[in-house]
Amino acid sequence: AIELEEALWAVALLEIYARMQLQWLKRSRGRIYPPKASSALAALRGVRRVHVKRLGIETVRLVAAVQICEGLLREYAERHGPEALIPQRKEPFTRTIILALLDAEIMTEGKRLGNGHTIRRDSLYWLTIEALICFLSQSGFRKCAVALPAGVAFSLMHLSLANVVWYIPGASNALPEGWRRQAAASLVAAGCLLA
Repeated sequence: AIELEEALWAVALLEIYARMQLQWLKRSRGRIYPPKASSALAALRGVRRVHVKRLGIETVRLVAAVQICEGLLREYAERHGPEALIPQRKEPFTRTIILALLDAEIMTEGKRLGNGHTIRRDSLYWLTIEALICFLSQSGFRKCAVALPAGVAFSLMHLSLANVVWYIPGASNALPEGWRRQAAASLVAAGCLLA
């Protein structure tokens, strides 16, 4: 019975992987490489987790599925090259981009932006934008990790200022006094900004 269940999970992996491949052929959405078997294994692990944690149904470990996935990943690397196994994500903001975003000459007081906002450096809106830029530069997060897409409601699944702890010369603070000055000073110290 155990071997049969292991085989069932392994076949499920192959089925999920085949469907992912077909979906990629229909709509690649700009992705250069087809889906990896590790993505199918992640989906299968999610199904197993629901069985075990929510439904209380004990299942066998995914040993056979993992072995098949490893073999499929070797074939994938041979076909597309090992660089195809690297996750395809946008890079974090570079120092040049951060400096341009914070450039006082470009972002002058009273300038009207394309989204209808007017730059007021002491407004909550602008302070939030500056804080986001500083946070991105310190943490290495990409914009998509800290900004909501249009039409998406904020929930506990999203990062907020409550998730941020600033470590500024020897002290950790959730929201320290003078945070903007201190954050800028730490960016200068880290070499992200020029003094």
